[in-house]
Amino acid sequence: MQGPDIADTTTRSAPSSDDDTAHLIDVLVSHGRALVRTEWSLAQRELQRAGRSIVTSAILFASALLLVLVAFHALAVAAVLGLMALGLPGWLAALATTAAVIVLAFGCALIGKARLTARHLKPRRTLSNLKSDFATVKESFRA
Repeated sequence: MQGPDIADTTTRSAPSSDDDTAHLIDVLVSHGRALVRTEWSLAQRELQRAGRSIVTSAILFASALLLVLVAFHALAVAAVLGLMALGLPGWLAALATTAAVIVLAFGCALIGKARLTARHLKPRRTLSNLKSDFATVKESFRA
């Protein structure tokens, strides 16, 4: 068997406009992929930060639930003391303790709820970058 004859090969001409277009499309696709990877990475980092905020809020809600449980116990003690003695000192002391614990639980619940708003969880930098990227692409197509 003989290999191809070197004399039969033709020399390539300069790249055509189709080759240039294909190259530009290839570059555009590769840049698009890189941009998507970068934005995805940024979104992951922002969501991890939001996740930490969710954990903190969950701890505050759990604290509020624990304080409410303690408050219910104190309320039960107040009711028992009130029924048993009908005397003001023990009953009033237990009721005051219950009220203070409920106020603390309500404060923890409000702080936890405030930290779980959508505004705190939104990946702001990623959304800003995506808007900028879309504007840049849109502007490049206008030119």
